Amino acid sequence: MSLESHPNTTSSACQSTSQISMNLLQCISLSLLCSASLHATNPKENLAQSFAQLDSATPPESTIPAEPPKVRKHSHKALDPKTLDSSAYVESNPKKQWLFGDILHPYVAMGLVSASSNATNVRQSMSKEVATCPDQLCTGDTTSASYQGMFDSGMSLELGAEYFFDRFHIIGVRLFGEMSQRNGSLGSKIQGSDKRDTTTNNLQEAYQICLDKNTAWKDNPNLAAQNCGILIMGQHETLPNTKVEDSFTFQKTPDAAQLAPQDGKYLSFALGIDALLNLPIDYALKRWAGFYLGDGFFASRLTYIKLGVFVGGGAEFARFSQGDPQNKTWQNTAAAQGKASNLNDAFFAAGSGGFLRYGVSVYLTRFARLSFGYKHSYYPIAQERWYGYNGAKFDTSKPDNIGEVRPDDPWSETLLRQRYVSTKGEEWFLQFALSF
Repeated sequence: MSLESHPNTTSSACQSTSQISMNLLQCISLSLLCSASLHATNPKENLAQSFAQLDSATPPESTIPAEPPKVRKHSHKALDPKTLDSSAYVESNPKKQWLFGDILHPYVAMGLVSASSNATNVRQSMSKEVATCPDQLCTGDTTSASYQGMFDSGMSLELGAEYFFDRFHIIGVRLFGEMSQRNGSLGSKIQGSDKRDTTTNNLQEAYQICLDKNTAWKDNPNLAAQNCGILIMGQHETLPNTKVEDSFTFQKTPDAAQLAPQDGKYLSFALGIDALLNLPIDYALKRWAGFYLGDGFFASRLTYIKLGVFVGGGAEFARFSQGDPQNKTWQNTAAAQGKASNLNDAFFAAGSGGFLRYGVSVYLTRFARLSFGYKHSYYPIAQERWYGYNGAKFDTSKPDNIGEVRPDDPWSETLLRQRYVSTKGEEWFLQFALSF
């Protein structure tokens, strides 16, 4: 074989080595060996030896990893791009942060509300608008009295959500809406609480106006004195162009009834917020006692144990009622003294305001919580009703100039105003909550 054929042999060898995935370094080595063989005395033999050495050579180890580095948790080092060392690389773990926020945990709670006392005050007054009265308004005595009653124990329903600011659930807030229901009574009148205020009575001034303005008796002072109560001057109802001149007076303002409503229902509706402060017992048990079931959905929640306190408040609406317009079960004996039709009545008192509550909570798991606390309400509930009250003839021979009753007489019928105001005492509550 001539020397001119050696370059073709070299080129063929390079192509063969390229096909078996030799790297660049191997190709360079082959070229050097082939070049040396061209200058040797027996090029063909040296070339064969070169191929034999190349086949027996061990390829160098690659620095490129065969697969991506594995990720390990719980480290704070970064992956080294030069060494591609994965032993220090770590997936970020947000649970290691103390303050990172949380999601809202909704819950529903049912519980027991204790019995609580209530105190009620009633105020009654009589009045009538008449043109011949002082400032066109005649008023009688004002009476008042106090009652002591009791609301029975009952049930409550609460819906809300909790939010914690740290991963240990130590500090948080609770948003809630609550409804409670119970039966109760406003009680009976406290002995000796009856009061009568005569400073509101301006009937004597009305009598003097009658003496000054009447036309029927002004020529006879004795007759005028006997008849001048609250002067009525108007048109006759059935006889046209006929003037009516008459006088009347109020019946005595009644004392408060002996009994307030006795068989009513008390309902309350509240919206509020609590501040939470918990002791992470589960973390202490996990760290020092080894009490830990795992990171699974249920396992991590079954080992959730906290003991904490809460304090909060909000706004509340409450009502107390007995009977309704179709079923009048309350007997208003005070108003019935003026008209028998006032006896059977319905009672409805309502009000709204603020409240304060505080207590302790025990989280048995992430799904269950027990809470015990006290609640104070800072608002009254009230009812005010107006009743028609028969007037009376003016008679100087009778005590307080009150003569015979004038039943169903629109000229003399007066207005009785009754106002009940009740406040509720403190109460305790016990709740069992299911959290989600």
